[in-house]
Amino acid sequence: MSLDLTQLDTSALAAVAAGCVRTRDAADCQLLEVAACWADQHPGDGLPFEIKLDNGADERQLIIGGDGTPSIAEGAAADLGLETRLSPGQAKALIEDALDLRHRYPHIWARIHSWAIPAWQARLIAQKTRGLTKAQADQIDLRLAGHLGNLSKQRLENLLDAEIIRVDQENRENSAAEAARHRAVRFGRPDTNNLVDVRARVTAADAFHMDAAIDRLADILITRRDHLPDGVNPQGADTKDSWRSVAAALSINNPALALRLLTENQEPDLFADWNAEQAEQLVTQMVTKIDPIKLAPTETLHVHISGEAFTAPDHSIARVEKVGPALLSTIRHWLGTGCKVRLQPVLDVADVKAVDRYETPDRMRDALLARTPASVFPWSSSLNRGNDLDHTIPFVPIPAGPPRQTGLHNLGPLARNEHRPRTIGRIKVRQPWPGNYVWRTRYGRVLIVNDSGTHDLGNQDFAQQVWKLADTMARVPATRAA
Repeated sequence: MSLDLTQLDTSALAAVAAGCVRTRDAADCQLLEVAACWADQHPGDGLPFEIKLDNGADERQLIIGGDGTPSIAEGAAADLGLETRLSPGQAKALIEDALDLRHRYPHIWARIHSWAIPAWQARLIAQKTRGLTKAQADQIDLRLAGHLGNLSKQRLENLLDAEIIRVDQENRENSAAEAARHRAVRFGRPDTNNLVDVRARVTAADAFHMDAAIDRLADILITRRDHLPDGVNPQGADTKDSWRSVAAALSINNPALALRLLTENQEPDLFADWNAEQAEQLVTQMVTKIDPIKLAPTETLHVHISGEAFTAPDHSIARVEKVGPALLSTIRHWLGTGCKVRLQPVLDVADVKAVDRYETPDRMRDALLARTPASVFPWSSSLNRGNDLDHTIPFVPIPAGPPRQTGLHNLGPLARNEHRPRTIGRIKVRQPWPGNYVWRTRYGRVLIVNDSGTHDLGNQDFAQQVWKLADTMARVPATRAA
């Protein structure tokens, strides 16, 4: 029963807040225990290591945890995720951490079992030490178990990093080389202020050099802020950090112009034997030989607009693949004046006819992704043009199967790690009408996925009736549905 918080004084509110945190921590610990027991009930023993069937439908055993953890059945994570509102990847990570903690960190696991610590701290240890041996994990378990719950995240990470170095000194060089293989640069989604978080995972040496280079270019831009060359758009930069942002973008988007600025301002000794006029002429000749436009990066931006864009363009919102929603005016600002825009013809879904073959034509793929841009797996967060296109009713080769099985009425995008649980038959899905997907888990839970998200109907009588109706509607002959 909900409390009327408006009637409580600050002391009572503080007690409620503390109780909420204890309840949350206890629930997170118990969920880890559930995940470990879930793995026990979905063992990999007896399942083949490799796929044997031609259709790839054989379930495999997977070892997902660190040294000393048991294998589990391939479909276990997806099944758990469907019951807990987690994507298959999130559910797999939960089981991985639970198995690592139970089998590699007995002292920390005892504290999990007593619901005495924040589960995220234990999971952080499991994730950062997965590559260590069980013997090394034992040492960390003994040294860190008593600290959990007492340290901030940063202090815990510092202590954990020190322990990893201590127990794994011999393999640090090899481990660093392996970690370097996972370097990456990723861009987040624009927020409502048209700003994007950029996350770069690089070597420490590269990071130091990048930081120095960005700082140097930012200082140059600041000194020339009143007479910037064409191609530098400060967009109101007024702090060192904002100028660093301009410098970072310039060095990547227009390296020729960045080189020109660095050459003109940072290397005067190159022209020590020349007078000012000769040096200026030399620099001008050098940089004019470079066409900055040719060095500018290219990118394909898929922008989907509605009819409203033609009647109220200044206030219309478009959907940009890999970015999300954005005002058309913002998109015009992104494109600027130096971009070449290629218009694609409007796809009329009614003109995209179903076909008899298994493969999906490019035009049909584009139409499907325009209609259903996200994965249709429950609770999925995948928005990827490269997702698999799954046949809702499995494809049966002609002539054994009906005609026109491949069409918008019988396709839905799925990420690869979502496609596998679907393929091995642990869960079922129907598409009673195009763009609306009804899923049923092996435990009877029914979920509807459409443009408005995932809707959990539970597993009671009403949900089962919805499933039966969806199953009946989805089996209408393809000739009628297409």
